[in-house]
Amino acid sequence: MQDSDVINKNHYALRQSLNFAQMQKETKESMYNSIEIRNLTLQGRKQNVNDLKGPRPRQKT
Repeated sequence: MQDSDVINKNHYALRQSLNFAQMQKETKESMYNSIEIRNLTLQGRKQNVNDLKGPRPRQKT
């Protein structure tokens, strides 16, 4: 086996691991974005429910 073959195989393996790491990073970012969107959606729903209820009547003491 020649040195160039070894270099090519190492280069290929390195590219594959970099691609995998990039994919993992993008997956993690996507998950965080999904969670953030979900939290904002839940906040929005809570706000909508409060708007529908209207102002709270005063408690009579």
